[in-house]
Amino acid sequence: MKKRKGGKRRGNRKEHSILWGSVIAGIVVCIMFYLWHTHLKNELNDIDIFFQNNTISLTWKPSFKLDACRLYRYDEWTKEYLPCGEYTGQTMLLSGESITEYMKLRLRAVNYIKIFGFGIAIPGYSRDLTIMPVDFGDLELNMSADPAGRLVHITWNAEMADTYEVYLFDEYGRRQVYEQISGNEIMLDFNDKIPMPENDAPVKVAVRAVCHEKDYTLYGPMSDIVMIEREDLLEKELFLEWQQTSERQYALTWQVCRGEWYEVQQWLQEEQRWQTKEIFHRTENLCYQTGHLPSSRQIRFRVISYIDPDKRDQEEFESEPSEVTFHTDMSPLYCTIWPIIPLHLLDNPDSERSLGEVPAGEALCVLEERDGYFKVFYKECIGFVDSSYCMINLPEYIGDLCDYNITSSVHSMSSIHGYDIPGITGKVIKGYENICLGDGEYLVPYLYPCTEKLCRAIEYAAEDGYRFRIYDAFRPNEATRYYYDITESVIDQPIAGEQMDSEITLREMMTNNGKYRLSSFLAASISAHNKGIALDLTLVDLNTNEELKMQTYIHDLSAYAAIVQNNDNARLLAKYMKEAGYNDLFSEWWHFQDDETKEKIGLKSYLREGVSVEGWKKDDTGWRYQLKDGSFYEDTIEVINGKEYSFDEEGYCVEDL
Repeated sequence: MKKRKGGKRRGNRKEHSILWGSVIAGIVVCIMFYLWHTHLKNELNDIDIFFQNNTISLTWKPSFKLDACRLYRYDEWTKEYLPCGEYTGQTMLLSGESITEYMKLRLRAVNYIKIFGFGIAIPGYSRDLTIMPVDFGDLELNMSADPAGRLVHITWNAEMADTYEVYLFDEYGRRQVYEQISGNEIMLDFNDKIPMPENDAPVKVAVRAVCHEKDYTLYGPMSDIVMIEREDLLEKELFLEWQQTSERQYALTWQVCRGEWYEVQQWLQEEQRWQTKEIFHRTENLCYQTGHLPSSRQIRFRVISYIDPDKRDQEEFESEPSEVTFHTDMSPLYCTIWPIIPLHLLDNPDSERSLGEVPAGEALCVLEERDGYFKVFYKECIGFVDSSYCMINLPEYIGDLCDYNITSSVHSMSSIHGYDIPGITGKVIKGYENICLGDGEYLVPYLYPCTEKLCRAIEYAAEDGYRFRIYDAFRPNEATRYYYDITESVIDQPIAGEQMDSEITLREMMTNNGKYRLSSFLAASISAHNKGIALDLTLVDLNTNEELKMQTYIHDLSAYAAIVQNNDNARLLAKYMKEAGYNDLFSEWWHFQDDETKEKIGLKSYLREGVSVEGWKKDDTGWRYQLKDGSFYEDTIEVINGKEYSFDEEGYCVEDL
C-alpha cells in the first residue's frame, strides 16, 4: 500500500512539471510571435526633413504605434553608426554647423513591453537615410495686390526646389499648407477661397521649398512672412452703380473699399447740398433701394466712406466719393391731378358702378394708372376716374424736361409792348393765388392726354439743344375774364409817362391802329387755357439756360407779337410745336393748343375757378395732408371732412385711410 502512495505523488509532480512547461512554452511562443509581429510592423514610412536656422527636424509616419525612435549617425572615422539619441513622438532635431554637410542617418523604431516586471525594448526595422543637404538660399517673396479683383499675386526666386509649399497662418500663429505648387508664383483669391482679412488682423503668408528624394522629402527654411492687410485688397476709389428695378425705383450698389462706413447721399438741387439717405456698415449688404423717385427728373447720388463716424462731416473721406447721375422714367404715380369736369368715382375701370362724384378742380393723388383711368382716394373711398378729363401737374410728371415760370402767380408780365397795363402788370392774377407754393415751386396743371404731344415736342427741341420754358398752361376762366375786363377798362388811357406831341393810347399800341382787336390777344369769355389744352412757352438754350430772343417779350399783348412778325427763333419754336401736332394762334408767337385732343375726347366744358394743391398726398411712406402753400400738417390733430386725424412729426397720418 505504501508503494502505491509514493508512486502517486511522483505521478502528480510529473503532471505539474508538464503543465508548467506547457505554460512557459506558450508564453515563449506568444513572446516570439509578438516580437516577430512588432518587428515586422514597427516600420518608419514617409520621412520628412526640414531645414531651418542650422537645425534639421525629422518627422516620420509609422505604420504602427511607437513608443520611441532611435537616431544614429554614421561616423566616417569609426565606420559605425553612433547613437544620437532616443526620441518619443514623431519628431527629432539635429543642430550644429555639420548638418549642412553630407550625412548618413539610421532610424530605428522601438516599442517597450513588460514581462514578469522587466521592461524589454523591442526594436523594429531600421531605416537608413543618406541626406544630401541643399542650399535653398533665402526665399524672398514679392507681393502685388489687385483690389478690383480681390487677388494677391505672390512671387519668389525659384532655383533648387522641385515644388513649393505655401502656408497660411491663423490668428494664433499656427500654420497650415494652403497649396503645393511647382512654379514660383501663386494667386491668392480673396473672393471665395480665402476670407477677407479683418482690420488689424492681416492674412500671413510664407513659402518653403521642397525637394523629393528617393528615401525622404527635404523641406527648406520657411521664408519671411508676408502680411496681407485688409487695405491691400480694398480699392481707394468707390465705384457706384445704379440699376432700375421697377417703375421709378432704382437700386444703388458699390463695392467694399477703404473705410468702415458708407453713406448714401442725394443731391438737393434747390438747396445746393447733399442730403444723407442711409448709412451702411461694411459688413452689411451694400445696396440702397431708392423707393419711388420723382417722375422724369435728373437724380444725383453719391456714396462716401469713412472710418470714424464723427468725422463724416469733415469731408475726410477714406476713399474717393463716387457719384451717379441718371434721369428717372416718366409716370403719373403720386402726381397731383385735377378733374377738368365733374367725374364719377368708379370702383374699377371696367365697372359702371359709381362710388360718388368728384367735383371739377378737386386735388387728387394718383395711386395707379390702369386702362385709361387713375386710381385715387376721395372722401374715404378709393376708386378710379377717367384720366382723359384730368389735368396733371407738369412739374411732378414731365419733371425737369421743361422749365416753369408761371409769372401770373407772382408778378404778371403781361404788358403792351413794354408799357404796363394798370391793374395787370406786376400783379397776382385772380385765380392764380395758389399756384406758387411756399418753396417757390409752381403748380402747372395741363390736360393729361395732351402731354403726349408735349413730350414729342420736348424731344424735337432737345435734339437741337433746347428746352421749353412754360409761362402758362391751365388758366381758370375767372382769370381770363379778369384779364379782359381790367384791360378793357384801361385800354383807352394814354400811355403813362410818355411825352408826345399827340397822346397815344394803349389800344393804339396794342392793335396797331385797328389792325387787331383786344380780343385778338385776350379772350372775352372762354379761352383754350380754361380747358387745360393750351400752353404759353418759349425756348431755352440747354447749355446756357438763356431764353432765345424772340421778336418780343412773352405776353407782349401787341401787334408786334403776331406770328407774321416771327423771327427765326419764333419760327423754330413753332416748328417743334406744330410738328408735334399743336395749332398756333395768329396773334401770339408763344401760344399753342391741342385742338385735336379736345375734339377727340369731346371736351366742351371748362374750369371757372383756380386750383390748389390742398388735399391728401401719398408716397412710399404713407399719407400726408398737403395745404395750399404746399406744406403739410405736422405733429398735430386735425379734422378733415368731419373726421379727426393725427399726424406725426414728419407729417404722416397715424390712422389708416
